[in-house]
Amino acid sequence: MESEQLSVGERLYRFFSEYRDARGRPKYRDMILELLAKEDRYLPIDFQDLIEYDAELARELSENPMAVLEEAREAVVRLLRMERPTAEVDPESIYVGVVGEAGHPIRIREVNSRLLGKLVSLTGLLTRLSQVYSLVEKAVYVCPKCGYENPPVKLDPLTLTAEAPRRCPVVGVLYLKSDRASSKRKVFEFVVHAVGLETLTKEATEVKLTRDDIEMLRREAKGPDFYQRVV
Repeated sequence: MESEQLSVGERLYRFFSEYRDARGRPKYRDMILELLAKEDRYLPIDFQDLIEYDAELARELSENPMAVLEEAREAVVRLLRMERPTAEVDPESIYVGVVGEAGHPIRIREVNSRLLGKLVSLTGLLTRLSQVYSLVEKAVYVCPKCGYENPPVKLDPLTLTAEAPRRCPVVGVLYLKSDRASSKRKVFEFVVHAVGLETLTKEATEVKLTRDDIEMLRREAKGPDFYQRVV
């Protein structure tokens, strides 16, 4: 295919420029141009759209997500500068993520080391939120000895938010995190760095149960594998 001979960045640029939705509208071009009017410039890529347009590019995103997402950011900046040459575009203010059943769909119990660094998608029940802390949006680091200042560093926007309890499909990159509290032995835990988070509406998550439903759930809950089947 001709697309396979192009660079990843060029293929992403064409995807953003050319992809049309069911109504024939330039879905991603319109979304990208709308970013200029937003404070949080977050662009979610629907993984199924990418498969439809360029299946090989979708596979590359699955296997090398962080590199491809960086190329996607550059493609977004390029399109903005082409379409709106007079607009001020800060590349560091653009954040590109992925939503939908993306990469390697897994259940929480199926997380393992073979997927490290890969794009994974899973669904869980958000039951608890951590304490809310203040977030530095832009920081300048100053050397206490010589006074040298590093350039300002802008952090990714907090656009991926949810409320508990909610059923949340998550797309992210799987990493290992060291447990520094363990001094005797090296302990690692799996961490998913989220690049896309969807939450169902309150109406979609509210389910009315009949008496028969409740009795059935009580019977099923007595089984040894009930938790695994629910998750």
